[in-house]
Amino acid sequence: MKKKFNDWRKRSITRLISWRIIGGSTTALIVYTVAKAGWSAAETAQLIFICQFTINALMYYIHDRIWNMFQWGREVILEDGTTISRAEYLTKLEDAKV
Repeated sequence: MKKKFNDWRKRSITRLISWRIIGGSTTALIVYTVAKAGWSAAETAQLIFICQFTINALMYYIHDRIWNMFQWGREVILEDGTTISRAEYLTKLEDAKV
């Protein structure tokens, strides 16, 4: 059975907004923490860059893994052109195995 997986635009936009809130908040917290340490501007910039790069990468990975657990906004387009939700498709697969 050929199939194509597709995400709704609402899902993509919701993921984008949730990531921007998490990523922006994380960056703001990093800047606040590092900036009040009293180092030179160059040291502060370097530390912010390193922390922001590593922590936001980890946060994005966690954010993405959590979103992959939810089936909302996902659909499967079957070879005959019909569209079903991804959850419905996974249920049919499980039923076929039994």
